[in-house]
Amino acid sequence: MQADLAGYDTVWDVVRALRAHDETLAAALDQQRRSGPADRWTLPDKIVVRVPDRYDVEQYLQHLTIRLITATTSPWWEGYGAATAFHATNGHLDVLVEHTTATGYPLGRWLHHQRKARRCGVLTAARIDALDSLHMQWDPRDARWHIGLAHATAHRRREGHLRVPPDHVTTDGYPLGQWIRGQRKQYTGGRLPAARAAALEALGIEWSPYEAMWQRGITAATAFHARNGHLQVPDEHTEADGYRLGQFIVAQRMLHKRGTLTADRVTALEALGIIWNSRDHRFALGLAAARRYHHTHGHLHVPTTYQTSDGYRLGAWLKQQRANLSNGTLTTDRSHALDTLSPTWRQR
Repeated sequence: MQADLAGYDTVWDVVRALRAHDETLAAALDQQRRSGPADRWTLPDKIVVRVPDRYDVEQYLQHLTIRLITATTSPWWEGYGAATAFHATNGHLDVLVEHTTATGYPLGRWLHHQRKARRCGVLTAARIDALDSLHMQWDPRDARWHIGLAHATAHRRREGHLRVPPDHVTTDGYPLGQWIRGQRKQYTGGRLPAARAAALEALGIEWSPYEAMWQRGITAATAFHARNGHLQVPDEHTEADGYRLGQFIVAQRMLHKRGTLTADRVTALEALGIIWNSRDHRFALGLAAARRYHHTHGHLHVPTTYQTSDGYRLGAWLKQQRANLSNGTLTTDRSHALDTLSPTWRQR
């Protein structure tokens, strides 16, 4: 016979009254509510049920148990049980609002409601402590920001800077490049809190990376000019500190050719003697190498395979100038510059 559980409200009231005066019973009931799916709940030892023989005992007890525990406990414990199980498996409670457990419990939504309840001051201290024991993140956005800061700190400690491309991903899969880009965007828009800006500035973040790249480049170019008296930098040239000055100069020439290099930057580079035309630049590099060779040897009888100590292929360059002279493509001013240095350059 099926049991009819209608009209058991008095029983539920009695059990509620008992649990109000019996902490052990209350804890046992709450423990069942949070232990998992309802079909696994069992009655506490302090509750004994006698069932007449005519009833389907197993089914009756299951229905009675579910109804009794549901009626005498808070649904909060069901959510807490789901949170406990998730934390036991994953070590955290960092889930999306849409997250649902394998048993169908809307854990993400439940956690969202707990955060809201705490902000409104209606979540009890005991429940706050219970969630804190599971490392509840009350402000998940703040927690995610600190995860980003931790990765940024590790990168700064390892590499000495935060200059990462937007698509940079750490070895553990964290999209650090996107995170830093997002911080710059918030800073530019005036939405990054001062404390966060200060923390990033302590790591040396560059809020305007393009301006920072220019400053690094012009600083290196100025130092090169101070050492050498010119800015005839080979395209592949790298400074002692690893800075690729040659590529910086190439980029500035490209911007100048497009007309997108600002006037103040043009002026700064021209003050260092930059040669905007890449062909003129390459000729100037070759002429400078020839001048150094002539200063040492007193002639320009340079073997075709000869390379300077810094790897410049002077012999091949002079051969190309002779070929240009022969086919009429060497300009008068260039041939004059070589002749002024030494007519021996014409001799094979």
